[in-house]
Amino acid sequence: MAIETIIPTKTGICLILGGQASYPKQGYFKNRRDKKLMLKIQNDEAIIEKLHSYLISEFPRLKFKVKIPLKKLFPEPKNKWLKSIRSYGHADIAVFRHGRLITIIEPGGFFHVSDPKQKIRDSKKDRICRENKVNCLRIFNNVVNGDLGNPKFRRLLKKKFYGVV
Repeated sequence: MAIETIIPTKTGICLILGGQASYPKQGYFKNRRDKKLMLKIQNDEAIIEKLHSYLISEFPRLKFKVKIPLKKLFPEPKNKWLKSIRSYGHADIAVFRHGRLITIIEPGGFFHVSDPKQKIRDSKKDRICRENKVNCLRIFNNVVNGDLGNPKFRRLLKKKFYGVV
């Protein structure tokens, strides 16, 4: 399964594919506007609630659960390194289709790029998802703040949830 990061750009939405936690490098921002958008701080709960409301209205056939512990979603991993994230971590939004977990959505801010400890937690979560064949979709907060109405964003989510465009 893929680990993906969605970031906004001046021309629209950019999807970065990667094997490990994939984030733009520190020097990614070409202009002040993009950097300012990324640094915009908003309460995590508000971001998750806004995205959750959008998902419920746009994809009524799917089931979404917020802040669900990873130990309720995944079996205990054999790898000791992953046991801590399973025990103490949570999925911001878990997406279910026909009662089966298909995707975990993780909205996040600039700290996911700049904080080394957060990068480690993210890579653990990415790995536990990959080992259980579940997509992990990372969405930067400014996509939720401004680009939810973008048809490209909706098509991308539709492809991740249903496998069609």
